[in-house]
Amino acid sequence: MEQAIHLAAKQVAKNYLKIMGFSENRIKEEVHIKVEGKTYIVDVVGEWFNHKVAIECGETEQSKLEALRRKFDFVFHLRYEDLVEQLAKIIQNYYDIKMMVRIKQHAVTKLIETHERMYQLFFNDFPIPRKLEFEK
Repeated sequence: MEQAIHLAAKQVAKNYLKIMGFSENRIKEEVHIKVEGKTYIVDVVGEWFNHKVAIECGETEQSKLEALRRKFDFVFHLRYEDLVEQLAKIIQNYYDIKMMVRIKQHAVTKLIETHERMYQLFFNDFPIPRKLEFEK
């Protein structure tokens, strides 16, 4: 049976993922992940766009955190003794994730605008005939 503090820490982790924009159905508890032949159980996992975030609560071996970093974009360790400080780090990393998504969205927008300009330049110089007539 899980300790009350561990359950509370997992709930806090889930709540912060929700605050960061993860929808309820994209947050999971006790997720089994296989890394290099070894299976790990991750306390809380969130997926947002193409980003996967793992949050381990309480006592966790450093080797587990290192293994999880191979599978997740972001891995947080929410230790009991410094819960408040760790939550502040999670919030900061949320802004980092959000900024990364905004940068990607901006890059895609600029790419689309560039392609539209290239298309307009090309077809202004070489307009498509409105009516194509073929020889009989």
